[in-house]
Amino acid sequence: MNDRQPERGTEPEPGPERGTDPAADQGGGRILVAYGTRRGGTRGIAVELGEAFREDGLAVDVLPATVVGELKAYDAVVLGGALYMYRWHRDARRFARRHSAELRRMPVWIFSSGPLDRSAEEKDIPPIAGVLRIMSRLHARGHRTFGGRLNSEDAGRIGRNMARRGVEGDYRNPEQIRAWGHEIARTLAKESAAGPDRGAKDGGAKDGGAKDGGAKDGGARGAQDSGA
Repeated sequence: MNDRQPERGTEPEPGPERGTDPAADQGGGRILVAYGTRRGGTRGIAVELGEAFREDGLAVDVLPATVVGELKAYDAVVLGGALYMYRWHRDARRFARRHSAELRRMPVWIFSSGPLDRSAEEKDIPPIAGVLRIMSRLHARGHRTFGGRLNSEDAGRIGRNMARRGVEGDYRNPEQIRAWGHEIARTLAKESAAGPDRGAKDGGAKDGGAKDGGAKDGGARGAQDSGA
């Protein structure tokens, strides 16, 4: 997943990944994968999730959180953000706030990216406190933390200092990311088969969501400026 981005800001992004497969949407409706990224690492995770959903026959759009307008075209949302200095990316936070009313009425999953080691592959890292509060407000189904990416060539000052300490590299695991996407797709397919009211009845965090408790920095260690 080589998707290096400009050093400053979240734009411009490569063209949005929109679902165009006419054979898609075989149950579970259309999914939006929205993300906040600084240097492209989190976009790479979002793209992997989108590919997993397409493999399962779902229609999907993968878009920067800043360009998403209304959500009425979508039946579920996966929202991701990079972690910096123990804070979730501001584009993801603003998206959650801007669309809170709509998001509370549909299935939502959350992911974070950032750890610059293999810890996210070895254990389930709970969301940081700020993300946990967002999940509670949105009644999010679940959360995953994925490894981040640090490239000293396009990192900021903090990132370059971290690279000098030997943590430079790409710690994203495509197989782990896609496995979570397939898990979400299976959940949506079951609920679609069970009827339109099933999702609203289920609610709550199902796979590492708000039930994990208020971990203040569980997902953020080593993620201060990960290039994510």
